[in-house]
Amino acid sequence: MNAEAIRTRAVAMMTGKPEPPCEPGYRLHHGQRVETLALEIAEREKLDVCRERLAIGALVHDIGKPGCAKSESHAVKGAEIVRSDFADLMDAEELEAVAQIVLHHYDRPNSIWFEGKEKPEWTPDILLVQDADVLDHFGVPGIWLTLHWATHKNFTPSQTITEWFTSEYMCSWRREARRSLNFQTSRRLLELRIAQMDDFFRRLK
Repeated sequence: MNAEAIRTRAVAMMTGKPEPPCEPGYRLHHGQRVETLALEIAEREKLDVCRERLAIGALVHDIGKPGCAKSESHAVKGAEIVRSDFADLMDAEELEAVAQIVLHHYDRPNSIWFEGKEKPEWTPDILLVQDADVLDHFGVPGIWLTLHWATHKNFTPSQTITEWFTSEYMCSWRREARRSLNFQTSRRLLELRIAQMDDFFRRLK
């Protein structure tokens, strides 16, 4: 795996991509944070994973999202992009491992969507990126996203505070995030990040 070349190409492909209402290139910035989180969780959990492969899979996990039609799966599209645009930089086994991370990063076994169904068994790489992806929607990045969406919806500060603490969407998202995580480290980090957001929005009152 030529990690440096893969990273250079991925950054070029995702830089400045429109992602309304988020800022252009949001998926790149999100991917970089998810990469850092996935590696941190792997280290804390003492998991035997290929850090290089995990890092690349985390970085590009949302590469299919910019411009993806609502009728499409951004995970399926992203896996196709990995297989077609990075085949010259990885061997076949590495390529498919990264494509699988991208393809299944949204298929969290503990999610409500698998309730009453047979749960899939994923590799640690996939489970780590799933958790890191959830975590990046909370804490400081979560504050940024909440304020960005509030601006998009023309919310006042008081409406934004109400949205975070009491809206059905936010309350259900917190419940789903808590139930869907795969590792104890991730659960601890999530509670810290939710507490950060609670503290911020209380101070905003």
